[in-house]
Amino acid sequence: MKKPGIFFGLFALLFLSACPPQQDSTHSPDTDPNASSQASTASSPQDSSGLPLIKNSSKPQQASLPAVKTYRGIFLSGEGLQYFKACGSKEELWVEDPEGVLMKRHAALQGLIDLEPVYLEFKARELALTSGDGFASGYRKALRVDSVLTIQNWVSDGRCFPTDFIATGHRPEWSLQILKHNQVYFKSLEGEFPVVESMNWQAPVIEGNQWKYTFRYRSAESETLQATFRKEPCQDGGQTLDFKVQLLFRGINYEGCARQL
Repeated sequence: MKKPGIFFGLFALLFLSACPPQQDSTHSPDTDPNASSQASTASSPQDSSGLPLIKNSSKPQQASLPAVKTYRGIFLSGEGLQYFKACGSKEELWVEDPEGVLMKRHAALQGLIDLEPVYLEFKARELALTSGDGFASGYRKALRVDSVLTIQNWVSDGRCFPTDFIATGHRPEWSLQILKHNQVYFKSLEGEFPVVESMNWQAPVIEGNQWKYTFRYRSAESETLQATFRKEPCQDGGQTLDFKVQLLFRGINYEGCARQL
């Protein structure tokens, strides 16, 4: 008689051998799980830490320059200064002339002296002046010259700037231009060193037929230019003007004729 233990052992062995073997679904015998990531990393540029570099496809943006515009007004140059004032404006703009185009034309004008205003039409770009040397450091804006259209000697006729009076005299030759609510320009050809002085406008005191002005420098200097215009006919070079004028400036008396604009 066979023993029951042997019978059941044979039955279990036959049952297990009939079941198919199971494969590990998480692991393929033919594929390295790190192979794809290693290949991807190897084909991409890396930084010092081994991480792939990301390329920035955007192009750097360049700041656009201001447009070239046409400007009309007066230009003054000399003694380290070169600035422009547009017609009807009080604002002074520093002038940059890197190619020397403007200064060559300016130097060619006849009889011009330092700081004498000239009429100027030119094309330029307006730029912020963040730094500068000498007098330029006192200005907020600059005009960079592109081309010069017109430059010529200037006597105000009231079109570019509202003007109170234009006065002239002789022995010595002198002139005074009073731009209303703006600047006053005095020019004298006396002695070996002709001068042009720029002073601030002040409203006149009007008494009867007289207009009395007192002009001062921008700085704290105490010196003044006193001008008295009296409405009566005045002969000047064959023409009759409406006003006689007397000036007192730097201890010198000047006499001449004037017209009111």
